[in-house]
Amino acid sequence: MGKQFVEPPTLDISKCFADSRNTMPLIFILSAGSDPMEDFVRFANAQGMGSKFRNISLGQGQGPKAEDMITLATQRGTWALLQNCDLSISWMPRLEEICENSFEEGCKADFRLWLTSKPHPKFPISIL
Repeated sequence: MGKQFVEPPTLDISKCFADSRNTMPLIFILSAGSDPMEDFVRFANAQGMGSKFRNISLGQGQGPKAEDMITLATQRGTWALLQNCDLSISWMPRLEEICENSFEEGCKADFRLWLTSKPHPKFPISIL
């Protein structure tokens, strides 16, 4: 079949970013042992956003903090990174609402929402 069907391609964050918009989240789908944080920080620094992003690891009770972080990032034109979305699957419907309703109104052009998640059957399709 060929190598391209067996081995996953190397992630090129710059290409993903070039195709992105401030109204659509960028999602890292995690596989066992993967951690895109080092590559993300390197890319953020290269884009001049190294000091202009905040991140939070989701889990129990982190949803409201993540929502506040997203709100500030949309207003300031910074980046927000929500890690481990699969650990807060009960909060994903709220994130879906935020993505559908909040980004259009007053969202700065430089804003980006970055997500990391392991595959989960209840992850909102509309965010993907």
